[in-house]
Amino acid sequence: MATVTTVWDMLAAHPTNDVRDTGYTTASDKKWAAKHPAVTTFQLYTTVDESGVQATFDGPLEPLLTDDRLRTSTPAYPPNERDWRLSTEADASNWFHHEISNVVLPGFKDYPALLQVSEAKALGDKKVDEVVDVMYTVGKARRKQVVLVIEMKRCLIDIGHWMGGRGELESQRKLSRELRGYALRYECPQIICFDGSSMLMLQFRANSVKDINDANCKIDCWVFPRDNRGWARHLHLENGAFYYEKDGLVHTTTWENETFWQQSDVRQEQELAEQTMEVYDEDMSELYD
Repeated sequence: MATVTTVWDMLAAHPTNDVRDTGYTTASDKKWAAKHPAVTTFQLYTTVDESGVQATFDGPLEPLLTDDRLRTSTPAYPPNERDWRLSTEADASNWFHHEISNVVLPGFKDYPALLQVSEAKALGDKKVDEVVDVMYTVGKARRKQVVLVIEMKRCLIDIGHWMGGRGELESQRKLSRELRGYALRYECPQIICFDGSSMLMLQFRANSVKDINDANCKIDCWVFPRDNRGWARHLHLENGAFYYEKDGLVHTTTWENETFWQQSDVRQEQELAEQTMEVYDEDMSELYD
């Protein structure tokens, strides 16, 4: 009998398909983004040692709780074997969905279900012309909420810049303005930028939507390379995507009461997450059926 693999198994594995990266680079120079403050100070949660890139998720993000045991025990399977050539943003997007989303999303088929949508406008009644590449949503109809947004680029993220702890390179300042602008428009404090070679994760510790655009808003940051193999269970892109998606579920129910970012103690965060799951259980038939 074949062994059944789970989401947890996939989080412990690195993508194994061969990749040829052309090194083609895109820029971030959108005029609308210029009015947003650049991300110049932030709390970095990735480090580098002799074994590679390490990351801290527990603390800045919710720890894995009881509901996550259900998600991580869901059957999931490795991507089909194939070769990749990454040149355009579309190539980077295809790789991310095939190698990352497809092995993480089985954990979000239920408890509750997340929907991945590409190039969709922001939710709500306000007219927003700018469109992010990918968003993950929960709920249906007018009760739908954004859990995570992702913007695709090509070889634009400068890991050394972000690992240095200060945003001084102009190319990265422009990128950060664009990411902040998308987070504001989509009313989502968590955003990922993937450029085919690196992944940047920013979390705006905002107590309200408008606070995202505050230059003094505290920001958590993770950045790591696509190819981070060679050692087990330290950090792979799947880990970051999973933590961000499940963490976004908590934010969608705690945003309005403006208490989430005031909870600094891990025990309090765990209690808050458990209360959130109770809300899901009580409201499941109305929100997701």
